[in-house]
Amino acid sequence: MNNTVTILKEIVSAVLALALVGTAIWLMVESFSLDPKMTADEFQRRSGVLQIAVGLAGTAVGYYFGRVPAEKSADAARQSESEARKELVDANRTVSDKAATAAEASTRNALAKQEITGLQEQLTATPLGGAGKSDNEVISDRLDSIRRALS
Repeated sequence: MNNTVTILKEIVSAVLALALVGTAIWLMVESFSLDPKMTADEFQRRSGVLQIAVGLAGTAVGYYFGRVPAEKSADAARQSESEARKELVDANRTVSDKAATAAEASTRNALAKQEITGLQEQLTATPLGGAGKSDNEVISDRLDSIRRALS
């Protein structure tokens, strides 16, 4: 529907421009034809009409040829705006995702710090050996516990 209206509008504009240019050319030929009966007053009237016709033809042709590039530029600007809005939405989404990831990492970091603090307190409160385990086994178990807290 929109494409049909655009085509019809272009055809009407072109026909009007051609009609005005054709009329101006016809008036020019008629005004300056060598008619032996033409008086100076009649020549002045024809010249006045010709000036008006040429002005109208110039306006119509200028409008027609100036409007088409302007509409194309406007369409390109609308397309560019649409693409910029999509990029903005994508950027906002990415920022939101990164913020959520950072918040999650911060929470995990705080929990790991709590776990490490708790394990440090356990290490200072109890001797390493005990329950039949060597010092290396106790340290290994506690390191595994810290790794689990960080993962």
